[in-house]
Amino acid sequence: MSLLLTLFVMSLASTAASLIGKPGCNTTCGGVTIPYPFGIATEGVNVNCFLAGFEISCPNNNVPVLANTDIKVLNLRVMPRPDARVELPVAWTCYNSTGSVIDASNGTVDLNRTGVYRISDACNELVVLGCNTEVYTNSGPGGNQYQNSFYTGCISYCKDSRSAQDDKCAGVGCCHVEIPPDLTDNWMRFQTSWSHANMTFSPCDYAFFVVKGHYKFKVSNLRTMKGRSMPVLLDWAIRSNISNMSCAEATTSHGYACKSQLSECVNSTNGPGYFCSCTNGYEGNPYIDGGCTSISLGISLLIFTILFTLMMRQKRRMNEYFKKNGGSILQKVENIKIFTNDELNKITRNNSEILGKGGFGKVYKGTLADNTMVAVKESIEINEAQKEDFTNEVIIQSQMIHTNIIKLLGCCLEAYKQENSGRAIFDKEIATEESMYILEEISRLAMECLKENVEERPDMNEVAERLVILRRARKHSWIRPQHLEDIPKLSFSTADINTNSSATMVSAQSTPASKEFLDRSIEMDAWHDKRKYI
Repeated sequence: MSLLLTLFVMSLASTAASLIGKPGCNTTCGGVTIPYPFGIATEGVNVNCFLAGFEISCPNNNVPVLANTDIKVLNLRVMPRPDARVELPVAWTCYNSTGSVIDASNGTVDLNRTGVYRISDACNELVVLGCNTEVYTNSGPGGNQYQNSFYTGCISYCKDSRSAQDDKCAGVGCCHVEIPPDLTDNWMRFQTSWSHANMTFSPCDYAFFVVKGHYKFKVSNLRTMKGRSMPVLLDWAIRSNISNMSCAEATTSHGYACKSQLSECVNSTNGPGYFCSCTNGYEGNPYIDGGCTSISLGISLLIFTILFTLMMRQKRRMNEYFKKNGGSILQKVENIKIFTNDELNKITRNNSEILGKGGFGKVYKGTLADNTMVAVKESIEINEAQKEDFTNEVIIQSQMIHTNIIKLLGCCLEAYKQENSGRAIFDKEIATEESMYILEEISRLAMECLKENVEERPDMNEVAERLVILRRARKHSWIRPQHLEDIPKLSFSTADINTNSSATMVSAQSTPASKEFLDRSIEMDAWHDKRKYI
């Protein structure tokens, strides 16, 4: 099984690489995926690994940077929206005790030599730090009395050294403001005419673009931001300093970039040009021939293989507990019925009514299919040394017939102690805190797929839909280890099985589908659609 899974994963990895970049081209650098139209110049390859303007350098195969710059690349995406997450420097102006400028950097970097990038107005903001500070940025061609199309900035003021407060960025020590579209550089303009004399608590003014929600102001930052950089999202499109075609022009041109037959052209909303997107119901890389694949099929191959492996492992564990509890002996006893976990869940309605509780476990009220009322006891754990005594006791009790003694009808031998839900199913190497929520939900889905009654198992469409939600959660970073308790569970039935027992004993809880979680998935898709088509 492990060899088959390894070969299958290697095959999928090869296929995935072919859908990321051109054949023979490097598609990773320093752990960052480099999808076409981005690419790394590769010796000995007879294809262009990148479109003009989208070259990525990978010095020492370590950290990717925009070609011919020092701008570090953190992430590149072609779908669902085209962007590049990079690090841009903080701009600053520093003063001496008399208020004279002694050092300055306007933060400019040559990130847009070919014109493909724009600083994302939807995802970034401008932050200004300092006291008696005004900073603005501008861009676009001028007209009338103005040199540029637009200007944006903000003012930060401090009455004294105690005015600014941590986590407060509303004009005292810190201010922030939305930015307009079509920003092409990181250039900051500082107003230096205001007095900065004797302001040792704020010796420098700072300004920077940053991804919204990333930066939290600290008073100590008034002295420590020099030389730092911040994460910024760049929108990109198929455009250059020479040609800025719209979709209407591009679709009939020789260099049309949307190569997949299942792709479409979308006009850029941040600057001129266009980008490509897989048509509704498909995903992948629209810039590669055959790069867009069906969502319902593309998401499933590797995950279904993992799911199948988990199911087989779980089935083996259930069989082990069956044997451990004397199943091979009790199966041969005529008066004993061996119940499954699912059957007991139905009988007790998921342990909804407790009749009593004692030193040997809880007793639940149940109803058989013929409306016979029964008591289901959750007994103490059975270990290997107690197995013979346990089986003998079950056989004796099943043969006892007396008006004052409740007849033993059967037992469940599949129960087992589950450690922190899905954690026990996975190897420690992959069961990290960062991935645990996703892994637990996959394990719960595996438990549903193992139900004895085939009709109660989820069909393949339902499994695919649930996996789509989990993948979107991971892809869009909804899941954070410190937020696990706040995230609503999906509608996977949780098998919260408590003890190994004679007549069990299984507590299965089902939670309704989380509307909030599903809505977040829908809202994310709607946001992407809005960004592409407005």
